[in-house]
Amino acid sequence: MVSTFFNSAFGFLILIGVLVTIHEFGHFYAARKLGFKVQTFSIGFGKKLWSRKGKDGVEYRIGLIPLGGYVGFLDERAHDVAPSEIGQTFNAKPIWKRAVVIAAGPLINLLFAVVILFGLYLYGVPAYKAVIDTPQVNTPMAIAGFERKDQVIAIEGREIRTSDEMVQGFLEYLGGDGKAEVEVLRDGTQKTLFLELDAPLKLDARENVAEYLGLNAYGFELSSMIGEVVLDGPSDLAGLKKGDEILRINEQEISSWHDILDTMGRLSQSELEAVVVDVTVKRAGELIDFSVPLSRDQEGRFMLQVAALMPTQEMIDAYFKELQTLQKYSLTDAMKYAVIDTYRNSLLIFKFIGRMFTGQVHLNTMAGPLTIANIAGQQLSVGWVEFIKLMALFSVNLGILNLLPIPVLDGGRLVGLGIEAVAGRNRIPARLSMIVMQLGALFLFTFMAFIILFDITKWF
Repeated sequence: MVSTFFNSAFGFLILIGVLVTIHEFGHFYAARKLGFKVQTFSIGFGKKLWSRKGKDGVEYRIGLIPLGGYVGFLDERAHDVAPSEIGQTFNAKPIWKRAVVIAAGPLINLLFAVVILFGLYLYGVPAYKAVIDTPQVNTPMAIAGFERKDQVIAIEGREIRTSDEMVQGFLEYLGGDGKAEVEVLRDGTQKTLFLELDAPLKLDARENVAEYLGLNAYGFELSSMIGEVVLDGPSDLAGLKKGDEILRINEQEISSWHDILDTMGRLSQSELEAVVVDVTVKRAGELIDFSVPLSRDQEGRFMLQVAALMPTQEMIDAYFKELQTLQKYSLTDAMKYAVIDTYRNSLLIFKFIGRMFTGQVHLNTMAGPLTIANIAGQQLSVGWVEFIKLMALFSVNLGILNLLPIPVLDGGRLVGLGIEAVAGRNRIPARLSMIVMQLGALFLFTFMAFIILFDITKWF
């Protein structure tokens, strides 16, 4: 427990620290190149934990609250400015230069994500193929005709390479009109399935979307060989033994333990109180037929009262190795997929934000500090490749969210510059600008408060 806490805290600080530093460096670098005088470069808000003034005259500091940062510019409204430095103040610069400095932060986050993914795809990112298990009865995926061992290769024409991309694809496209055309690979043959919901998919942290859809990760397939027979149970009394391989139950062909559970489950749905099932097994190369009388147990089920033969660890490892894939590409393909993934993740954020306004995405689905720390700690435990991949994803999030047209965010400031370009610099009252900034800050802090509140309720 203690090690998990420290791992999560360490992962969170590294993740947020790197991404905030990259973001603020974008502002800082662009400002210095375009002749702005930078006063402060801060990682974190609040009380100073560390501070040093560089030879360039900039105060570099680390703040107590590691949830952001800022670059402070020389501003005649907040500082005493010498006549010789008036031209270096933020407001004295042309609109296009100020726009470049403001946009540089989010843009460098997106560029950073592309660079990270490019490097990872050259190195090789381990992942799992988008192979599914049998959907639960009467779920949308079962109704659409999905079967065990189907490998999803495309959703609405979008290539699917991994199980993570499959989940992301379902969340993205089923949230539109509740429909998705899905290409699957089944026994070497490509098939087209049409997944259709009664209404567009809604996302809520309190609900299990995978369970609703019937989406099951492909699990280890146990053989139909009996590992244990309950003493004096119906199968024992009928003559079944450990090591028997069940091939047929009531004319239903059996090839795995899943088939046994499925067959007995459907039998339990009948209105019969007692049945006699015909079971064919293979024993020492010979086929033997048994008749097994069954009555319902205390939970109303028909049970053979046999257990599966458990596989060895070597068998399990070999099984899951078949599901693994390595996302390792050539130089050009690595760059192509890095750009595509960054673009798709950016677009998905905008879609989810839009669906928040229509009620399709609940605010509790957004990750607060506790959730981010937990995910960072988990990925750090898995390995540095997964942690860096997470860093790329959050870098996109940081860049896109900062481009939202909310005052105090970079996007809101860009909108303000656009208004200034149209209306003129002196046509916007300073008091009005201040009120808009204050309202933007209030909205942002309220929004963050709700996210943190929902985040806390997930864990406590």
